[in-house]
Amino acid sequence: MWDVIRKYIFLLTAALAVTAGTQVPPFPAEKLSAVQTRLNALTSKGFSGITLIQRNNAIVFNKAFGSVNGRQVQKNDLFWIASVSKSFTAAAVMKCREQGLIKLDDQITRYWPDAPAITISEC
Repeated sequence: MWDVIRKYIFLLTAALAVTAGTQVPPFPAEKLSAVQTRLNALTSKGFSGITLIQRNNAIVFNKAFGSVNGRQVQKNDLFWIASVSKSFTAAAVMKCREQGLIKLDDQITRYWPDAPAITISEC
């Protein structure tokens, strides 16, 4: 099951990585329906969580799924995300690299003066 969730998180991360300032068409209703269907399937296998998709600075999908400790998950619930944020950070770093904003060989101290003297690729 965790492999399915990891794949979903990767796909969601890729879908959310939109370049700032780029004109993006509205999110197609059939894709929202597909997201809903997929999340329902994951929920039937034990997935609990909140999914938010934003497009053109507008929230187009925001739903809670599953239950925790016998209580239905709500959109404003907080979750311990642990290492899940690493995937989002990696996607954001690679997006900045693609846009020429950073180089993986840049020293972290270039952006964060108090950081250790290591490169972005060493993080």
